[in-house]
Amino acid sequence: VACGHRHSLALTKGHGCVLAWGSARHGVLGHGDLTGLPHEDQDDSAVFQPTPSIVPGTDKYEVLQVACGYSHNLVVTRTGDVLAWGSAKYGVLGLVDRAGLPSWGSSHGCDAYQPKPTVVRFVMERSTKTPCAVVAAETASLCAGGAAADSTIRQVACGDYHNLAMTHTGAVWSWGRVHCGVLGLPLNQQDGLVHELLPGQTTLTDDQLYRPTPTLVPALQPHIIAQVSCGSCHNLAVTSHGDVYAWGRAYCGVLGSEDRAGLSSDEKTASTDWTAHRSQYQPNPTLLAGLHGHHVVQASCGEYHNLAVTQNGTVLAWGSASYGMLGVGEVSGLPHEGIDESDVYQPNPVIVPGLSCVKSAVVSVASGTSHSVAVLLPRYIAPETSFEEDIAQGMMHDPTFADVEFVVSDADEGGAPVSVMAHKAMLCARSEYFRRQLTGSLREAGAGSASVRIEVVDIPSWAFQIVLHWIYTDKLPVIDHSTAPAKLIAVLRASDKLQLLKLKALVQIQLAEHLCASNAAEVWHCAHNANAQELEASAFMYILTHFGVLRSNPAFQEVCMANPELASMLLTNMTSPEETLLQKRKKLA
Repeated sequence: VACGHRHSLALTKGHGCVLAWGSARHGVLGHGDLTGLPHEDQDDSAVFQPTPSIVPGTDKYEVLQVACGYSHNLVVTRTGDVLAWGSAKYGVLGLVDRAGLPSWGSSHGCDAYQPKPTVVRFVMERSTKTPCAVVAAETASLCAGGAAADSTIRQVACGDYHNLAMTHTGAVWSWGRVHCGVLGLPLNQQDGLVHELLPGQTTLTDDQLYRPTPTLVPALQPHIIAQVSCGSCHNLAVTSHGDVYAWGRAYCGVLGSEDRAGLSSDEKTASTDWTAHRSQYQPNPTLLAGLHGHHVVQASCGEYHNLAVTQNGTVLAWGSASYGMLGVGEVSGLPHEGIDESDVYQPNPVIVPGLSCVKSAVVSVASGTSHSVAVLLPRYIAPETSFEEDIAQGMMHDPTFADVEFVVSDADEGGAPVSVMAHKAMLCARSEYFRRQLTGSLREAGAGSASVRIEVVDIPSWAFQIVLHWIYTDKLPVIDHSTAPAKLIAVLRASDKLQLLKLKALVQIQLAEHLCASNAAEVWHCAHNANAQELEASAFMYILTHFGVLRSNPAFQEVCMANPELASMLLTNMTSPEETLLQKRKKLA
């Protein structure tokens, strides 16, 4: 889903149809005919659609992503095309010529709008190397000075009156209003600029400049961008290496730095000391130093605050601290903008404490005007304890009455076999697998004698000890956080081999909490081989969400090479993570 100023869009699963509802001003709902729609009070122009309805024209495309600006929309199709509709103000639809468009008000200029979704083509003229955008009735592609034809758009983001588009190769295009450097272009790059002349206005001002033609952001070209986000007047871009670049208006510390020396300023706006701070901006994408050491996989811009998610699920926040939107609690002592002491802000990224203690990994965040939202992986309910821990611990650590000896081979780790003592009664009570082995037709030689010796292969001795700890206590031992993923993967394999279904479910929960960019592929591989379907679905959702970061990871590439099924699923299911998870759960059901 995506929300604009007074309207919303939703993307359906399956074919990818687009639904719209809310205010119908400036054609944002994609309906050419507004006859019969209700309107607010006595204002006939305040027409609205109260229930979600399909946006005409989008049903013939398979839409993968939707984005809303103040009063315009962009969507991305599976073929990499971009559809645009709504208000044409400040060139946000990529239209150089707005002649022939209907007008919402009495004037044509800034009230012109495009009522129907129209494909926008990105082209760079070969003769002049000047980018331009034209509306095309047929399928369009993105070509940059003869670049490969598969350089298609993968993601779009909308600000109030500007847009960013990211290609599959990690390049970023921008267009729309030039105000406060939101397009990330050099200040001396004046070609292609247009003025938005307001009704009755005769004098032009710089803040009405806009660029209707998508233009490559030069400062980001040395980097492979994995995700972009737009605020009302600022932007964030996340690279494939987890760095974050910020540019645009510096109000309330949204650029992540206390130092504003060297920032540009709109002199016409900065007429007083009180308004000077509101006019400062950074026109060039600049590395956000406050996130150094944090491998960011997703960032989200609100109007005056930002959120970022790291590869280990940590969430950081900075910008305006009003209304508790940063989730940091006490804000006394923070700086404030201008003369308004209530307009406090956090200039440097800080960890959101309330999300660092939850037992589910944060996979994505969203920032509104005055609030924030985090999406977590599903939290599974662990099996309840079924045996008194004190009795079980006593039996486990006292081998006096043990009548089963496991000889665990550590051949893969180069160690000698390890002897582990246990009790028949406990093994048979807690495990159907061991019950069959000790009493049924599958019992080892000597299973009917007073003492039994069983050889265990393909399971490390430390992993087998963890399995026995669970058999005796119904709990997993405390595992060091730094080694937990590797150990839990080994225990998952062991629980699958020994058919310990409750242990297998418990390990899935803990592994889901440790999902990160460095282990997601290995976790998926293990879950897939162990038929751990819930964990497999969670790992696949994580991989799909952060594919832009993972695709350059050698370990991930190795897993894909060894598992053609994973590579095939990624190629055929490159849809939104939410849709993929729903499809996966449907298959499980």
